[in-house]
Amino acid sequence: MTQNQKFKLVYKISQVLKINPQRLVKLSLEQVFYVNLNLNKSTFLNACPGSGKTEVISLKFGYAVSKWKNTGVGIANLTFTTSAAKVLNQRIGEYLPTVTHPHFVGTFDSWLHSYILQPYCHTLINYAGIDGDKSIRIIEDDNNAAFLHAYTVKIKINESIRQFRATEYYFSIDWKEVHSHDENTHKALQQISNDDLITLRTNKIKFIEHGFATYTDAEILSIKVLNKYPDLVKKLSRRFPNIFIDECQDLSEQQITIIELLLNEGSSVHCVGDINQSIYKFRKVDPANFLAFSQKNKLSTFQLTSNFRSTQAIVDVCNALVSSEQKVIGHQSQLAINPILLWQYDDTNFRDLPLEFEKEIKKNGLELKESAILARGKNTIAELKNQGERSGFTKCELIAIALLTWKQPNRTTEVLKDALGYMGRAISLFAYGGSGDYKNQLCPKHIDTVAWRFLLKHLLDKAIIACPFEENNIDFLWPKWVASLKNYLEKNWDLLPKPINKFLDIKAKIKTPDNCTQTSVKTLCNFLPVHNLIRTATIHSVKGETLDAVLLISHPNAKSKGGHHSHWIAANAKDAEHVRFAFVACSRPKHLLILATPKLKTKEITDLAHLGFKLS
Repeated sequence: MTQNQKFKLVYKISQVLKINPQRLVKLSLEQVFYVNLNLNKSTFLNACPGSGKTEVISLKFGYAVSKWKNTGVGIANLTFTTSAAKVLNQRIGEYLPTVTHPHFVGTFDSWLHSYILQPYCHTLINYAGIDGDKSIRIIEDDNNAAFLHAYTVKIKINESIRQFRATEYYFSIDWKEVHSHDENTHKALQQISNDDLITLRTNKIKFIEHGFATYTDAEILSIKVLNKYPDLVKKLSRRFPNIFIDECQDLSEQQITIIELLLNEGSSVHCVGDINQSIYKFRKVDPANFLAFSQKNKLSTFQLTSNFRSTQAIVDVCNALVSSEQKVIGHQSQLAINPILLWQYDDTNFRDLPLEFEKEIKKNGLELKESAILARGKNTIAELKNQGERSGFTKCELIAIALLTWKQPNRTTEVLKDALGYMGRAISLFAYGGSGDYKNQLCPKHIDTVAWRFLLKHLLDKAIIACPFEENNIDFLWPKWVASLKNYLEKNWDLLPKPINKFLDIKAKIKTPDNCTQTSVKTLCNFLPVHNLIRTATIHSVKGETLDAVLLISHPNAKSKGGHHSHWIAANAKDAEHVRFAFVACSRPKHLLILATPKLKTKEITDLAHLGFKLS
């Protein structure tokens, strides 16, 4: 396409949308060409990071809707998260005042539930409903609410008894295979006997027949509905002759099956995404499945190769990571003096990384609030959230620091989380042997997470009164404060749901910390966490974001699962998804990308230099 042809198409599109052509002049030749493609021909738009793919799919959708004549059928524009759907609606809103019937914009799940699961599933499972309501209630995989005990079975694995909630696993469409999105649970399920498989199947069927389903169950049930009622497939294909899918690399195997059923009945599909950003293997999402689907159904493939987010140096690192032969051009101006840096750390300077990163950001005139410290897993960066935080607190110290944190003035959400976390750890250690969900303040498995947080809040509020740190402006020393804590815990022990320890069992453990008999409890204030100014996050949580600067932290141990820098080099990688994680992280920043690794060997330095990272 020539520039002259582009301007003619831009003018045509702007006239249909009734907007100023100048708004579209900034679009690349590739973008304009794709927007103007025949709507009834299925396509795959392979879009590099920062290429404006959401902008393009929104414009194509708006252009198509503006020309739409048929009021009985429409276009479905689908994505995968509520936040992504919100962004999609906002972008579409720049071209259309409103999107109404017969069109649909939202998540794949909401579309599936609205048009297949909720209207028809009850006929498949013979669900009578409640007071005339036959809606299937969707339950999250990690939900551990009390009512789920009725859908929990015990199975013996390797001489130990393991409990399985119906939400923790799902079956293949033919009921012959059982899987789980949790890796440890999935491994356990592969060791069960045929009798155990029947037990799990009976439990899952009971769960479904009572009107419950997980998101994966919902997809499988929807496929069963479509297979049972072929006329429904034809009807749905006529209802949505054109389907747009943003972030198509995140399609699960079940979702691909549903789309393929509609394709076979005449619907066209327009998939937009980047295979290199597929990082949902835990949901059994494999980009190879989408590529096979695209090839089998002869989707015409097009490219977006202009990266409007990052500088060329960052683009080159990303291309080197995935060994891409695609020539991607970075259109961002270079602001950082050295846009690519490689740092090394050890135990002595690991906690200094946030402050060093802060200095580098300021030196290059970038924004702290638009920057992030990233890692594959939360454990790698947990120590970097706060400055000067001491570890190794005793149980009594945990409660004391929880109270000192809880009573801070002008408490932020992070401060409240800290206090609940400290209290949760202490109560879990005292009453439940220290086991529990680390994501939810060490909540024991048999307690609802929300109920646990309310309990911790209640305990903190009562302890603030029962265990003061001073009297008449005189600070309490540890022995006196511990005595009040012991009395407080004894009076409130009955509030704890089914503790494995009785109070008498742990009474002797409520004691003054070593060498602290003459120390004020309030000296712990010196160890209250001070949150760093820069956000720390997992790679998963920033997918789709644009940042000024990124500090990517390698796990210190090569045995970590996909978090060590050696896992991110394609030639060494045992799992291609590990490389894609690094790709997603490295493609977030506009101006500055820093990789921090443990001390490197000569070969490791050479390998990283080939990707573009050089020691600074």
